[in-house]
Amino acid sequence: MRIKHLLPVVVIALMAVACDDAVELPKWDYSAGITSQPTDNEDDINNPENTDPNNPQKGQQAPDSVWFQLNKHTHFTLNEYLDSLLVLYPEFEQQKSMISLIAPKNIELDTYSFSYNTKDQRGQETKASALLVVPTQNGELASTRKLIIDNHATETSKMKVPSNRLSFIELFAVFGHPVVAPDLLGYGISDNYTMNFCCSHLAARNTVDAAMAAQYILSSDKLNKLIKTPLQVCNVGYSMGGYNALALLRYMETNATNSERAGVQIQKTYCGAGPYDLMPYLENAFSRKAFMYSPFVLMYIQSAITYHPEIMGHLKVSDFVTPRVIEKEIPEAIQSGLFDAASIISWNYQTMGNINVADFFSTAVLNKKSSVYSTLSKAADAESLIRDWAPLGNVWFYHHESDDLMPVECTKAAENAYANLVSVSFTYDNTPIPDGQPVHNSAGALFFTKMVSEALKW
Repeated sequence: MRIKHLLPVVVIALMAVACDDAVELPKWDYSAGITSQPTDNEDDINNPENTDPNNPQKGQQAPDSVWFQLNKHTHFTLNEYLDSLLVLYPEFEQQKSMISLIAPKNIELDTYSFSYNTKDQRGQETKASALLVVPTQNGELASTRKLIIDNHATETSKMKVPSNRLSFIELFAVFGHPVVAPDLLGYGISDNYTMNFCCSHLAARNTVDAAMAAQYILSSDKLNKLIKTPLQVCNVGYSMGGYNALALLRYMETNATNSERAGVQIQKTYCGAGPYDLMPYLENAFSRKAFMYSPFVLMYIQSAITYHPEIMGHLKVSDFVTPRVIEKEIPEAIQSGLFDAASIISWNYQTMGNINVADFFSTAVLNKKSSVYSTLSKAADAESLIRDWAPLGNVWFYHHESDDLMPVECTKAAENAYANLVSVSFTYDNTPIPDGQPVHNSAGALFFTKMVSEALKW
């Protein structure tokens, strides 16, 4: 995709950057690298006050040690929800009319943001956040068949996450399916951690814990839902979310405990345009002549330094990027979690200009014979989802052939690895994308539209 096609995005995003310029960014010690130092949790889940089975607002202790705490409840009529989506996504107008016509009569949505227990990279217990969307009809629970797990895509803002905003994925609830959307570690209430970018085991661990908590909430009489659980699970994600959806399936098939397998019964996994094998993604980034999406690769590097200490602990951010990038404070902007993706891209463009990869990444990264490149490759290989494992469950892979951010080779690598599996299918989309719209983002809307059409068949 040519740079001119990105200019409308950049111009719009510049307005957001202008609003954020007054925010003072944290200063990082690059000699030590970026690390995560989570603080001790103030709430003790063993404290009876926080595990009162008669008061879910203070937290509820399930028999199998699943804990949750409800933080916020919002009720939407169908029109209120669709109008809210339209504010966020003006291009949604046509789909809104269609959904209004085909949605079940009197369908409404209750959304609950909640906290749950999970573990960090050290195996220490911590709390994370998630959103649960429950459909109701005529004041009663809608006919519920499946639980949808929404694995969220890359987000550079630590607060623009499922627990804090609406998204397209909640359209599944319109057709009777509860949706649970976890914030990955580093987002939402766990924002004292480095943002998790393609750290497969950690993301899967967090998501399993969120799904277990959601199943318990759904069966809790405290919400008057009384759903018979466990529900069968549909596991969905696009971009980094597609990667994490496949990571979740791998975890469930290879590492999950018996209680986790009983509580999270995945029926089908839908993966859209994910970096299932990270090296094609990184090599594509390093070969670009003009590199607008460099912040996302830097996000991965920051995450790998934190969550792969055995591989990356001896390296620091300045080993991977040029002094100019350090001087322009682009790593601080990303690591702060204060800015959304469009703002980060435009900030990068505003401060660095129409750069080449050599202006952004260090010589050591671009030299495939260097120790830095070798170390990065080892970290990426450790997070590959298509090596030494093949899915037993049903998986559908989707990728737009003209994707301008995530190279289609990532999905091709999965197809080559799983060529002999009848339970796995691949769709390569060639739907025309209007000029001026990033293909990756627009294809994401196509992917979720196909998912909603699937919901009508369930």
